[in-house]
Amino acid sequence: MRNPLTLTWRDRDGGRPSPAATMDAAKQFTLTTEEELSMETAAVLAALRSLAAGIAGLRTSSVLSQHLAFVKDQLERADEEIAQLREENRELRDQIEQYERERKTYAPTREFTERHGALWKRIDARRYERVAYCPHCRYAVAATQNGRLVCARCNFIAPFKASDIERIVAALERG
Repeated sequence: MRNPLTLTWRDRDGGRPSPAATMDAAKQFTLTTEEELSMETAAVLAALRSLAAGIAGLRTSSVLSQHLAFVKDQLERADEEIAQLREENRELRDQIEQYERERKTYAPTREFTERHGALWKRIDARRYERVAYCPHCRYAVAATQNGRLVCARCNFIAPFKASDIERIVAALERG
């Protein structure tokens, strides 16, 4: 977890801090780096940059100049942090998309159950199609004249005959 950036301004009286300014009138502006910057935050940063540019042209005391340099440094750090967080966000979105694509490629495997050397496609939670599928290419196998089940794509031969399909499916549906 990153630490938030904290900018603090205190009222000054003739270059010296007044007790009232340090105790009661201290104002803090915190940039929370774990949250995405909103339009309001961007507007505040733009106003601070404008204020810093305006103050830079004035003749100021050394203390005010130091505060101005501090504010400019904090703004630069905030800009770097924002750029880094945007890059991390983009990378995480890319990872999510990749995981979604991988999940979609593996999801269809859940619709099949392997039994007796072949795949059986689910209709719903309790029922199965009365068709055996090739475990290699997931293509429905067809019965030959002698009752053997053969895949037309890869020539896989099922280790059971077409007459065994009803018995296998009934066993699958019983659980």
